[in-house]
Amino acid sequence: MPARPWMSYVLSDTTAPRLARFAREVFGVEEADNRKAAELGIQKVRAFNQSLEMPATLSEAGVPEDLFDEMASEAVRTSAIASRAYVKLDISDVKQILLSCR
Repeated sequence: MPARPWMSYVLSDTTAPRLARFAREVFGVEEADNRKAAELGIQKVRAFNQSLEMPATLSEAGVPEDLFDEMASEAVRTSAIASRAYVKLDISDVKQILLSCR
């Protein structure tokens, strides 16, 4: 699952400190406010992916939207994202993330 859309989807008051820590430790973000630091980290992930010339969307990568239901179902079925993940996600959550990646 693409990191940046996932990070945006799970960003909340609860997750902001951990995402801010990622931004600070990986990208050197110096913002003191956790929410702002997390948002800056998400922007840094986008810029990093662009620097690698990675597709920015699933359609750019050739993934058609009609596969999203199956992809979401398989992501939940074959991983622990619904039970042991940092933020537990169900099929509808995963599909929303995929839709944000169109």
